[in-house]
Amino acid sequence: MKAYARSLRGTHAFAVTPTPQRRWTIGGLTLQLAVEDERGGTRSLNADVAVSCPGAPSRAVLKRPEAAGIEHEYGRHGFDVGIVSGPNPPSTRRTMSRSMPRSLTRAELDFLLRVDSPTVANAIERFGVRDRTEGFLGGDIQCAFPELGNMVGRALTVTMSNAPGPLAQREGYWRMWHALEEMEGPTVLVIADVSGAPSRVAYAGEIMSRLAARLGGVGMVTDGALRDVAEVRALGFHYFMRFPVVSHANYEIVSVGDPVNLGGQRVVTGDLLHGDQNGIVLIPWETMDRLPEEVAKVREIESADMEFIDSQEFSLTAYEQRKGYGSRG
Repeated sequence: MKAYARSLRGTHAFAVTPTPQRRWTIGGLTLQLAVEDERGGTRSLNADVAVSCPGAPSRAVLKRPEAAGIEHEYGRHGFDVGIVSGPNPPSTRRTMSRSMPRSLTRAELDFLLRVDSPTVANAIERFGVRDRTEGFLGGDIQCAFPELGNMVGRALTVTMSNAPGPLAQREGYWRMWHALEEMEGPTVLVIADVSGAPSRVAYAGEIMSRLAARLGGVGMVTDGALRDVAEVRALGFHYFMRFPVVSHANYEIVSVGDPVNLGGQRVVTGDLLHGDQNGIVLIPWETMDRLPEEVAKVREIESADMEFIDSQEFSLTAYEQRKGYGSRG
């Protein structure tokens, strides 16, 4: 098996050796492996499956097992990766056409901006694509500006830290902004605290929010703190956070594009996020084509339930029989 790293400088092939743990190591960048299911969406093969290539500046996600092997789903900074079993690298046109999760259409974005997050979460359950305990951020991450309505965008994941001592380096700072600029919007910065003391640092404020908005961002989500609350609210830029903190302290951007865990939920760059005052749900890309239909069904069922509860015909026994679940037999 070979791995092909395609950068702006050309295509380079490397030998690949699978291990018993189903890891493919070529040194350097670690890549999350996924496959496409019959409905066109992606799912993780195994949490331990990874691929790495030397000299890669950022993470990519792999998908699509085919006769020739597996091609990448997306790469950034001009770097694309494919794994194939054949002797020749995949063609540029074929690989690059699959370089990102599909785009949201204007109609899809408008639809998502009109639907509350709990209804979206309930509709996704109807697809059966994930465990019901997955796919949303925990309640410790709160919506700071509920009056702004819905936030919808692709995740760009970063980790940030804070420590006493010398002034933190800013190399990661510029990597983050270049990565955000290269992503198709709308985008959401998803910031995971790795300092261990999230109440001692604000990871962003008005200037970073303005810059993020200029580059296609619509909000920031963190399990830590942000600041300049009034100013950012006035911008119409979404904040989801645990609490505000007055100082940016000595923050540092540690990684850009790596999977993170926020509120008990794994988030990967490119994930589609939908948030409002109830919290944030991750929308699997494979559900988007039929999501409006399933949302309509959820609304119809819930409307009928509420109408019955408010009616003269209501009794607990009748409602129990009507719902058909949770019955004592």
